[in-house]
Amino acid sequence: MSSVEQSTLLKLIGKGRDKWNRWRSDNPNVTIDLSGSDFSERDLSGYDFSQVNLSYCDFTKSQLIGANFISANLQHANFSHCNLELANFIAAEMGHADLTVAKVKGAKFLTAQLAHANFSQVDFSGHSLQGMDFRRAKLNGANLKGQDLKSMDFAEANLAQADLSNAILDEANLQRTDLTRANLKGTSLIGAQLKDILLSHTDLSGKDLSNANLNGANLEDCDLRSANLENACLNNALMNGVKLHDVRISGWSIKNVRCENARWDKNATLLTRYRANEFEKLYSESIVIELRYDKFIAPHELSALPILVEHLEAGFWGVKLRVRSIMEEAGGSRVRVLVEDTGGHNPEKLEHDLKEEASRLIAAQIAMRQDHRLVSQLRESIAHVKNQFWPQLLELAADRENGQMRMFTVMLMDLKGFSRWKGDELSEKLTLFRGLIKPILKRWKADYPNMEGDSLRASFQNAAVGVACACMIRNVLDGAGFPCRIGMDLGEVVVQHNEVTEITDLSGEAVNFAARLESLAESGEILVSERVWHHVRRQEEYFELEPRSVRLEKGVGNLRAGEQVHCYRISMRKALI
Repeated sequence: MSSVEQSTLLKLIGKGRDKWNRWRSDNPNVTIDLSGSDFSERDLSGYDFSQVNLSYCDFTKSQLIGANFISANLQHANFSHCNLELANFIAAEMGHADLTVAKVKGAKFLTAQLAHANFSQVDFSGHSLQGMDFRRAKLNGANLKGQDLKSMDFAEANLAQADLSNAILDEANLQRTDLTRANLKGTSLIGAQLKDILLSHTDLSGKDLSNANLNGANLEDCDLRSANLENACLNNALMNGVKLHDVRISGWSIKNVRCENARWDKNATLLTRYRANEFEKLYSESIVIELRYDKFIAPHELSALPILVEHLEAGFWGVKLRVRSIMEEAGGSRVRVLVEDTGGHNPEKLEHDLKEEASRLIAAQIAMRQDHRLVSQLRESIAHVKNQFWPQLLELAADRENGQMRMFTVMLMDLKGFSRWKGDELSEKLTLFRGLIKPILKRWKADYPNMEGDSLRASFQNAAVGVACACMIRNVLDGAGFPCRIGMDLGEVVVQHNEVTEITDLSGEAVNFAARLESLAESGEILVSERVWHHVRRQEEYFELEPRSVRLEKGVGNLRAGEQVHCYRISMRKALI
């Protein structure tokens, strides 16, 4: 192929569209290199620039209506504020080209290479984008309203503040895409690939994100109110300030999620703070394996459950299991085994394989019922183990409990006016007070109750049960003329044996925060933290919750004295049980 000097080519272009296009037609084999040329603020509408090297050219504010750029080299070319209506960019190389605020109505970009091309503020109204490759493209502020973008590739693209309202992004590749503050009202994201996506300050309220892969996503200050996150993967996601009122989270996975605070209330005004890794521990859902026993679970089968669990763990290296519950139901018994640690296995495959192996073991156990000799031998072996080790286990139990970390709802209470009681009156009232409290704690199965003077500390494994117990204590004491105040929090608590008092002590931020709330409560008032509120908020038929804001008199955890914290005043609507 022959070539022509750039100066000669520029003179030809200056003679007008018809002469240029005619010359192109007469010289189809001439190599044309116009790279770096300045075509700014010119009218080049209808010019034939097909297969021309126009890299690094400046077309700023030019008229290029109907221009032909088929297979042209437009890398790093500047088309900002150009009129590109009806222009043809099919198969053009447009890497790093700048089309900021350009008019592109009717332009054709099929098979064009658009990596890192800048379409900022471009209005794509009435433009079909199907077939375009927007990987790593800049589309921040672009108008993509109502576009059919199904299955398109936007990997690593910048769509920050873009208008995607009512657009269809089903099955689109949005991995590592920046959608910060994008308008997604009415947008469909079913089946979209969302791994490592940036969605901070984005409104996703009401969106169906069930089964979505949001692994590593940035969801800071994202609005997820009323969204469906069932079975979604949010592992490693950043969720500070996220709005979660009425969100559906059944089956979601939040392993290693980073969340220092979140807003669960309807108006997203109340900030719930979380300690390190606390959000994951409070709201994660684990795999549960169900073991079904036909008709009943026999005593020897119950005793053999630890062996069955150990067998399952041995078959899947690194997996940790725990028996969660045993329930009698119509037709038999059901044992639920919780997967506490997947050991790095794929959760879906692990669940499938565990269920298959468990079913095989249960079938063997049930078949064993017919072998009376084997059943008798098993019972004798279990009895032998019990007689040999049980006394030693009982002696070790108290020592083993010391220093254990547990997740508890903690209640702190004290009486108003205690300091005014003297002598016999003090002794008489404390005896009455303790007599009233003990049966209530027993009824609600309080853990580690401790009464010192007029104060009470107790813990509960279930938040609703703890709140119900607190309400009953408050009501009974009020009726007996003992006005009290109660504070409650939920979190990790360290169980420690006090060698001086011989009573089990509880320590940790949850204990301290409950004490702060108790000291700030009014007479006859129960104040619960937002963590407790989260676990009882859906039980409105039983509990009445009134938001309150209090100022801390003493610091606790990462909260300083004088800082305002949100909590709830709680009362009972009707008996829980």
